[in-house]
Amino acid sequence: TQAQFVVISALRDEDQPLSLKDLHDILKRNRIDMTYDAAKMMLLRMVEAGQLWKAGHGLYAMADQKS
Repeated sequence: TQAQFVVISALRDEDQPLSLKDLHDILKRNRIDMTYDAAKMMLLRMVEAGQLWKAGHGLYAMADQKS
């Protein structure tokens, strides 16, 4: 989806883990209308699918950035 593309692009651009709040703010700046809870659920689904990993408490990173 467009929202997933924005999240992936943001994480690749930052090259460091980002918080749910940071990612939600990025989605809003990209005019993606998604509630905080919906963004959280999308990120959790992306973790389950192996696209992202939880890099710490409330932090998300690309799966290929896992060290």
